[in-house]
Amino acid sequence: HEILPEQHFTQPPARFSEAMLVKELEDKGVGRPSTYAAIISVIKDRDYVQNLDRRMQPSELGFLINDLLVEN
Repeated sequence: HEILPEQHFTQPPARFSEAMLVKELEDKGVGRPSTYAAIISVIKDRDYVQNLDRRMQPSELGFLINDLLVEN
């Protein structure tokens, strides 16, 4: 048996659509159905995400905020 090296790149998880984010919020027990729209509005209004091809892409500000929250 011969072992051959293979290069493999992992793929990041798919970006959330609004519907996927609502499903994840439900699954994690975050918020209530009456607050899901407000949560999405806040992250968009504060420019934490941008919509690209109907998916939410973190903005530079969104990455910075995430890093600060993870550190603390």
